[in-house]
This record gives sequence, structure tokens and C-alpha cells, in this order.
Amino acid sequence: MTTSAEQLARNMLERMGIEDAQSFTAGQLVELADLIAARAQPEQGANLAPVNIEHCPRCASPLAPGHALESTMAPASHPDHLTDSTGRGTTLRPSGTARMVPVLKCPQCGYSRAQGAKSPA
Repeated sequence: MTTSAEQLARNMLERMGIEDAQSFTAGQLVELADLIAARAQPEQGANLAPVNIEHCPRCASPLAPGHALESTMAPASHPDHLTDSTGRGTTLRPSGTARMVPVLKCPQCGYSRAQGAKSPA
């Protein structure tokens, strides 16, 4: 019986002391492989410098680079009784097409935030 590449990766992570390594999905293992590949620099002999990994504020899992759709918002076309001359309190509605933006995502719980934004304290 042949062991899958995913299972071999889980076994390796378990030997490294990674908690719950056997519960990693194939998608999570691919994300991990992509992170390792992004850090490897073949022209410099795959110099793997330490990485400051950010963690999810909800479940403490490592955040991974990803993409999300960001809605385009605009003021509603009808007057809002709460709107003052400065525009505060204006009702917003989706407008136009969403755009793809880079984010940091938690593969465990789904939390995401814009890359470069600070995690909530």
C-alpha cells in the first residue's frame, strides 16, 4: 500500500512536534508548501530565513496569504434622514463590481484581514 504525499507531509509535521498535524487538510498542506516555496530563494541556495508568522486573533492558527473579494460601496441614491452636511450617517450600498485584494487568512476558522493591517488587540 502506497502512502499519499499528504500523509507523508502530516507524518513529517508530527515528527517535528506540530500539534494536530494529522488533522491538516490537503489544502492546508498545499498552503504550507506554498509558504515554504515562497521563502526559498534558489538563486541564494534556498536560504530559509526565520519568518515572523502572524496568528489568528480568534483561534491562534497561523495566518496564510490569500485573496478575498472586497465590495465596492457607495452612498445610497436616496436621501437618508440621518445624513448631515458632512455625510456622516450616510447609508451605503454595494456598487459596481467587487475587486480581488490580498489578505491574510486563517485556514482553520476563516478569519481574514487585509495584508499590512494590524491584528485587533
